[in-house]
Amino acid sequence: MVLMAVSCEERPGSDGSITIDGGTQITLSAAATDTTVSFSATAAWTVITEDIEWIGIEPAGGAAGEFEAALSVLENNSSEPRTAVITFLCGTSETALTVTQNGAGNDAPATALIRTMTVSDGAGDDTYLYTFTYDNNSRISNMDMTNTFMDGDKEITSNYSYEIKYVEGGIEISGNGDSGGDYGETYTEKYVAELDGNGLAKSMEYSSIEDDGYGDTHETEVSVTFEYDGSGRLIRETGTGYGYQNYSTDYTWTNGDLTGSYNSSEGYNETYTYSEHGNTGNIDINWILTGGYSSWAAPLGIIGVLGERSTHYAWPDMWDYALVGGNSEIGPVHKDLIGTTVERTYYESHSGEPEVTYTFASVPGSEEELLTDIVKSIPWYQVTYSRTYRYVLEDPSVQPDEDGYYHNGVRLEPVGDPKETGREPLDPEVTKVHIGY
Repeated sequence: MVLMAVSCEERPGSDGSITIDGGTQITLSAAATDTTVSFSATAAWTVITEDIEWIGIEPAGGAAGEFEAALSVLENNSSEPRTAVITFLCGTSETALTVTQNGAGNDAPATALIRTMTVSDGAGDDTYLYTFTYDNNSRISNMDMTNTFMDGDKEITSNYSYEIKYVEGGIEISGNGDSGGDYGETYTEKYVAELDGNGLAKSMEYSSIEDDGYGDTHETEVSVTFEYDGSGRLIRETGTGYGYQNYSTDYTWTNGDLTGSYNSSEGYNETYTYSEHGNTGNIDINWILTGGYSSWAAPLGIIGVLGERSTHYAWPDMWDYALVGGNSEIGPVHKDLIGTTVERTYYESHSGEPEVTYTFASVPGSEEELLTDIVKSIPWYQVTYSRTYRYVLEDPSVQPDEDGYYHNGVRLEPVGDPKETGREPLDPEVTKVHIGY
C-alpha cells in the first residue's frame, strides 16, 4: 500500500484547518483491518507519512468539506505494537493522527459493542430505547433515547439525543430533546468535563435550558466536582450553581459494587442491589439500570470517565415503587364516641422478594457469551388488616355542631397491634431489559 507524500512546496496555500471526529489517536488490533477516519476540512487538504508500508489511506487529498477516508493496515506479525503518524495538511495548519496497532497475541478479548438497549415495563406501556453509535476508537459518539408511553388512550413518544466529543483533556456532551405529544416542552443541555491524567472527570460544567412551549424558559447552570478513593472509585459529587440548589452526594461501595448514594443536601438515601454476574460489557449499563445513581453526570458514567465501574451488573430498578393504601378517613364523629373504641379494617399493598434473571448468549464479534436480557419481577399483595382504634379529640376547645358532631379535630389512636386478615395477589411489577449488539 502507498500513502501519498508531498513536499512543503506542494502544500495547499490558503488558510485552513482539519477536525478529526473522535480524536487524534486510534488503536487497532494486530489483524489486518479496514476502518474509516471521519473529518472535516475548511480548505484544500492532503496527507503525508514517513514511508510506512503497513498502513494506507484513501483518498489522500481533496477540497474543503466533510470526508470519510478509508484507512487500512496490514497484519502485525510481531509481538510488539507499532505506531504510525499520519499528518493532514490543510492550508498552513498540520493535524497529526496517531495510529497504534497492537502486537500479535496482545489484543484484548474481542467484545461486541452494545448498539441498542431497551428497558420496558411488563405490559410494554412504558419503553425506553437507547441507541449507541461509536467512533473509530469504539467510543460512544452519539447516544439517543426514545421513550414511548401511554397517556390515557394516547401513545406519546419523547426523544432525546446526546452528541459526545472527545477533546484534548476533556469531553463535551451536547443534548437536546422534547417531551413529545401535545406538551411542547423542549430541552437543551451541555456537559463540559475536564479529565485528569488518569482519564477521570475531575470537574464538569453543566448547563440546560427548558422551554415549556408557552414562552417560559428555565435555565440551570451547575459547576460539579468529583472525588475518588485510592482505587479510582467515585466517592463524592458536589455541585454549586444557580437555577438549582447546591448539592452533595456521597457514594458507598461494598465488595467492589456501588451500593448506596446519600444526598446530604436533600437528606435522601438510595440503595442498589447487584447480581452475581460480572459487569463485562463494553459500556457501563449500570448507570442506566439504576436511573443514573442519583448523579447529575450519568452520561459521563456510561462512557466510563467517572472512575472504576461496579464489579457486577446491577438489578434494574427503574420502575420500583411502594404502593400504599387504606381507608384512614373517618368523617364526622358524634361527641358520644369520644373515648370509645372501634374495630376498623384497612389494607396496604406490600411487595414480595424480587426475582431477577440474567440471560447470556453467543454474540457475533465476541469471544465470550454476553448479556442479552434481564427480567425482574416483583410480586405484590393487597394485605387486609383489622385493628382497634380509640376516638381522640385533639383540641378540647373545639366544639361539636348543633347535632353533636365533630367535623374535624378528631383522630383515631391505635390500640394494640394490627392483625392480618387477608392477602390477595396483585399483578407483579415487571421490568424487562434487552441488549442488542
